[in-house]
Amino acid sequence: MPQLARRMSRAKPSAIMAVAEKAKRLKAEGRDIISFSIGVPNFLPGDHVYAAAREALAKDSGQYGSNRGPDALLDAFLAHMEQIGLTGYGRANCSTGIGAKHVIYNLAEALLDEGDTIAFPVPYWTSYMDIAEIVNAKVDLLPCPASQDYKMTPAQLDAALAKKPKVFLFNNPSNPTGMVYTRDEVVALADVLVKYPDTWIIADDIYNRMLFDGLEYVNFVQVRPELRERVIFIDSLSKTYGMPGWRVGFMAGPESVAQAVTTMNSNHITNIPEIVVAAAIAALNGPQDVPEHK
Repeated sequence: MPQLARRMSRAKPSAIMAVAEKAKRLKAEGRDIISFSIGVPNFLPGDHVYAAAREALAKDSGQYGSNRGPDALLDAFLAHMEQIGLTGYGRANCSTGIGAKHVIYNLAEALLDEGDTIAFPVPYWTSYMDIAEIVNAKVDLLPCPASQDYKMTPAQLDAALAKKPKVFLFNNPSNPTGMVYTRDEVVALADVLVKYPDTWIIADDIYNRMLFDGLEYVNFVQVRPELRERVIFIDSLSKTYGMPGWRVGFMAGPESVAQAVTTMNSNHITNIPEIVVAAAIAALNGPQDVPEHK
């Protein structure tokens, strides 16, 4: 019998999804279950999002779309970025995917050759490790225990980058801890990143608008603009707009990286479905009651 590709020996089903499926099954059996698996918002999208999807469906939207994402969707995303303080980007800096996880997977394929190293803090979202193993990258884990508020220190980052990883993956606000780096802490880390120009920086910041108690979202590019040529910002509609199953993810970064992600899209997903695109544009451009409700 033919054998599966060797990479499948490294691929594992998502542990978070497995726990979520088990919780769903037990609930269906009548069990009282509290699930600590996937992060599902406790709210739904606004009515205007559903209305936009229905309108697109009524127009028989179902043609092939843009591999990068249609201009209207990219423009809506760029406007959102400006609202959170990330300016100076254009359509050529952006691309989309079937959720942020898909965008991160595309980036792993685009940035990491087999044997390259990706470094990221612990605790981490389990898909980071799963994706790294599939592309056969080495992983450098940076422990950030409760004694340091689950935050990485500049000294830790300096030591990790001195080993010349190809990619540094940063998550702020943090999944799973909910920790948020202060502006001063982001500045201190950015000062270290400036010293290592050969490392890509993925900023997986999909919780950037889910902040409470006066906390502030700060990106490396805001405090050290010279990092713009290496920082890749990741965002999603899943959490902020209560749309996890609609599967809409974004990236913004150097044009070469955006084109690489778009090329990956062209060879597997082709495009985000038009009905989903219509809903996504409505979420980004319409009333912001959901993301602004704190």
